[in-house]
Amino acid sequence: MANNLSESHALKIQGRCYGYLGLLPFFIGLLGPLWLPIYENVFHHGFIIYSYLIFAFLSGTLWFAAIVRPEIQNDEKSVSLGLAMAIFFSLLPLISFYLGLINLPTSIGLMLLGYPALWLWEGLSRIRNSYPHWYRSLRLQLTVIVTLCHLVFLLLKT
Repeated sequence: MANNLSESHALKIQGRCYGYLGLLPFFIGLLGPLWLPIYENVFHHGFIIYSYLIFAFLSGTLWFAAIVRPEIQNDEKSVSLGLAMAIFFSLLPLISFYLGLINLPTSIGLMLLGYPALWLWEGLSRIRNSYPHWYRSLRLQLTVIVTLCHLVFLLLKT
């Protein structure tokens, strides 16, 4: 029992550390141009690409819930909707990428809306209920911070 508690505590600490460290590329992408203005485009492209990658990574939890954990859903219709939403959220970064080739603010705006939409879907579909409490709290904090980073980025680019 004590070993399980210490493993759980270690996972919580590691998860929080990795989660907060995952914010660094967003901050570097936003603040990097202040230190090295000549590389502004490099920093901003890094921000955008990292945003797409992280979003796609987070969308993987929806696939898991829809395929491996269908008992989270009430019925077959909910399972089908869960799978459709997993596909939608997984494709959102790709759609955003192509939109960004035409209009960068539209791409950033889509990702700005995507992160809170993903958080809301996890709640509506009850996927979030299967997360440990510490992870729910962490995800909310990270979602708010990443959304604010996208808002700042959007304001800088328009």
